[in-house]
Amino acid sequence: MLITTLDKGQPFPIVRRLVLCASLITFWTLSKVQAGQSPRPAQDTMNGNECSDSIKDCKKPVKFVSKKDGCYTFACEVNSSKEHNIHTKDQSQIRELLQMEKEGGKDDGSVMK
Repeated sequence: MLITTLDKGQPFPIVRRLVLCASLITFWTLSKVQAGQSPRPAQDTMNGNECSDSIKDCKKPVKFVSKKDGCYTFACEVNSSKEHNIHTKDQSQIRELLQMEKEGGKDDGSVMK
């Protein structure tokens, strides 16, 4: 039953439900980001300019995520609040990122060139 009058100065029940739904969606999204899951799914096809991210700000630890249609996705700064994904088709960048993944561990503070 939809109540259309105010009850003792309280917001309409529908407004409370909408606020609750919006809050739940926000918290769910934040939990996915904190869990290291990209808001942009890794399985999306990256092509053209969408698969040519700069790797200059990618720091260790690095993790290979996926490869689709020649576009490689890597997670940078894994398990930190700054974790982010990059996408590239450039073979020299891919080799450099794979080497960083193999080395593992914390970054020494240097930024990729």
